[in-house]
Amino acid sequence: KITYDEMFVIVKKIAANIRNSEICSGDRVAIISENVPEWNMTFLALAKIHCTAVLLDSTLVATDLLGQMIRSDVSGVIVSPSVSTKISKLVPKDIRILNLFTYALPFEEDSSRQTRVETSDRDERVCAIIFSSGTTRVAAGIMHSHDALIGTTMMVIDLLHLKPTSVFFSVIPNSHIYGLICSILGPLLVGGEMHYIEKPTSSAIASAFTEYKP
Repeated sequence: KITYDEMFVIVKKIAANIRNSEICSGDRVAIISENVPEWNMTFLALAKIHCTAVLLDSTLVATDLLGQMIRSDVSGVIVSPSVSTKISKLVPKDIRILNLFTYALPFEEDSSRQTRVETSDRDERVCAIIFSSGTTRVAAGIMHSHDALIGTTMMVIDLLHLKPTSVFFSVIPNSHIYGLICSILGPLLVGGEMHYIEKPTSSAIASAFTEYKP
């Protein structure tokens, strides 16, 4: 369980660790992980230091993830240990690999990575890049500004009548625009309560609905 006050302290710590990894405002940083509270706090930390969060689907195969990282020209990736195991041998040596579960500190085996060439097209206005599903063609990275995400979230809050007493259950991947707006930003802006399960099996989802009543 993490309170909002505790979350704000952790977000500051994550932001400081990202800065210490030679990542600057305007750089693009991928987040690749299962739905966990640490994902949310990492996203907020990147927004806090004006980096662009590149939201990638952790269920993709390693080569697809690498392709989207390269196309986005990321300076770093913040991943869960399971994702690190999948991609670490493929990621170029000048891209930082940081551990989502240690407040964005480098993985021990990743401490010798090379200094990255400075990003030439930084843009602090872009909050997130979200890739389309690619069902009809090659997946495309779509840029979302800070103002656009805030405006969309406020619209959703109004339409769905979200309030501080609302209870939310995260199932849709955070890397999807619906998941980002309705499962993260909306609940955070109204001060709602968010719940997660370790593995989204049918029995675990049914139990969560019974226990948390989202």
